[in-house]
Amino acid sequence: MTFRQAALGSLGFLSTLLLTSRQALAQECLALTPTINSGAVEVGVGHQSGGHRVGFQANANVAGKFGFAAGVGVGTLDSFAESGYEARGLLAIPLSQNSPNICVYGEYEQAQESFRSAMGMTHGNLTDYWFHLGYAVSENIGRQAGMVFSLHLAPELILRRTHIRGRSTHIEPEVHVLEHLRVWGDWYFGGRAMVSVRHSRFHLTGGVQNRPRKWADLHIFLRLGFPLGPWDL
Repeated sequence: MTFRQAALGSLGFLSTLLLTSRQALAQECLALTPTINSGAVEVGVGHQSGGHRVGFQANANVAGKFGFAAGVGVGTLDSFAESGYEARGLLAIPLSQNSPNICVYGEYEQAQESFRSAMGMTHGNLTDYWFHLGYAVSENIGRQAGMVFSLHLAPELILRRTHIRGRSTHIEPEVHVLEHLRVWGDWYFGGRAMVSVRHSRFHLTGGVQNRPRKWADLHIFLRLGFPLGPWDL
């Protein structure tokens, strides 16, 4: 059994355990804001492939029927990159209003880095795309000093596509430029696990996620958020 198979097996076991628990007290899934008709803003940092990105994210709970999040980040993940960014959008739908701690979700992520003198090219762009379809379960695991601690687990199916576009300039025997385009991708089984700490004035979320790339799969993130609302709609 490989490490990935063992990790996914453990994730599936824990997800089943949380789903069948009769003591589930969670009011949220995927660490989105649990209060109906409210939102939150978050700042955070992510680490993958030896590099970092810092960013901003906003999320909202609309009538308790669905939650969404959108965010952007900047920074490079690869040593050969000169600059980089990423953007993401997520939509989560609880399976019922009586069980807001269980939901299905879809997420789109796009990340791009520009580079020079790498991968046999003079300059170019590396772009990754991820489409996530998942099932999330959460449960409150404790309360202390006005804070609620929650565990969030989400197995998912991932479609990843990678595009490398660039040019290489050759001088001898005469000056000419070659255009390069490389595209590849595949389907993956993966998931994410998060722990959140929620207070009336702030919340903190940390987690790990399987986000396949050419160089490294594991994406680690930490976000600090501040609630907004609730609003009268």
